[in-house]
Amino acid sequence: LVAPERLGLPGPGGRATPALADAGELLFRHLAEGHGVRTTGLVMSLYLAGHSVAEICDGPIQQAMARIGELWRHGESGIYIEHRATDLCIQAAAQLRATFQAEPEAAPCALGAAPSGDPYLLPSVFVASVAAEAGLRTINLGPDLPVSALAVAVREQAPALIWLSLSSQQAAERAASALLEAAAGWTARGVRVVAGGHHRDVVVGQGGIEGAASMAEMDALARAVVAAARQAG
Repeated sequence: LVAPERLGLPGPGGRATPALADAGELLFRHLAEGHGVRTTGLVMSLYLAGHSVAEICDGPIQQAMARIGELWRHGESGIYIEHRATDLCIQAAAQLRATFQAEPEAAPCALGAAPSGDPYLLPSVFVASVAAEAGLRTINLGPDLPVSALAVAVREQAPALIWLSLSSQQAAERAASALLEAAAGWTARGVRVVAGGHHRDVVVGQGGIEGAASMAEMDALARAVVAAARQAG
């Protein structure tokens, strides 16, 4: 990197990248104080130090955002701080995702979303980054997507992997029947369908839907899809 400080990264003689186990505290401070460049810089420096996207998501990001999510208990400012921190994490994930070199036409596709009524942005953002690092061409359809719209995207994009983000219990339960019906057709055609989030068990084990309890598990599934595509090709 010619000018690492532009990304918030340490230059010659600058601050060292913290150990992964210690990075959560520093990331929490950057997010709580609204430091976008420092947030992205820390995430990128961890990646450049050899940590996978899944390790960064399951470790420092999860730790920092869990603490951010508790701030509302201590004052009204916690709500806007959480929304701002979410946006900063999205920016950092976008920077990471931009570094991966999967060929748009040659790479197998992965797409996913959260169902109608599930407002959570970050899970699918991070899954898209993890899948992109694994070598997939990723399409993140975001939160609050009707199952019917997801089905249209699957028909038109022909993904090898579909992820379902189920963080809202009510949304997961309302969408379960439609998801199971759709997933049975997808898995019958050899598509891997994976559900993650706190309420993934509403559908996991039915209709051929697999579960991922962490970004590390999602990473392993994504890499298996890439390996199978290469073997088939």
